[in-house]
Amino acid sequence: MSNKATNLYRYIEKAKAFLGKQRFSQVKIDELVKHMDISKATFYKYFSSKDDVLDLFIEGCTNYLHVTDDFIQKEEISLAKRFQKTYEQSLKSVIFISNELLYDLKEKYPIQYEKLMVAQQLRYSHLQTFFQEGRTKGQFRSINTTLFMIQDEEVIRRIIHPSFTIQYDITVKKALFDFYLLKKYQLFEPSILNTIDDSYIEDQISVILQSYL
Repeated sequence: MSNKATNLYRYIEKAKAFLGKQRFSQVKIDELVKHMDISKATFYKYFSSKDDVLDLFIEGCTNYLHVTDDFIQKEEISLAKRFQKTYEQSLKSVIFISNELLYDLKEKYPIQYEKLMVAQQLRYSHLQTFFQEGRTKGQFRSINTTLFMIQDEEVIRRIIHPSFTIQYDITVKKALFDFYLLKKYQLFEPSILNTIDDSYIEDQISVILQSYL
């Protein structure tokens, strides 16, 4: 990767938490350079317009989904580790792509919206295959996998809403970890549960929240 490309993705990475919470059509260049921690001169050295930023942001989101999809399909990796990756994938997908951004993409940036939706649909297809594998191996319960996946978006979005911690007197970190445990108990057969090490996902929740907040 060239130095220019490296810089581009570094700037996007710095701003992704900000970008994921906004209606992109309303974002100003001054806000972008602030969150990228660069000057306007540097911004225009790398980007011809703010739409270039959106293109790279969506590209990064879809690439992440593809990479984690590849991991989840690797049968040589334990089902437990791959399940944890599916939860991490759900967290990042929800936390870094808010409803506000999705509505804005659908209305103002249909090409980028379609790219994201195609990647999401491919993800769901791979998850269905993953769940079927788990059932075949006798490690997963027979559950409605569509509902199992849909609950991620609804519950995680509710947990990260600012009113949640006040209303229920629980930290976001604990709520997200407890939701992971709930999903684990929903999915795995009882004989498997005690063999799963949850430390990885607990650490990942902390890392993701540090990037988001």
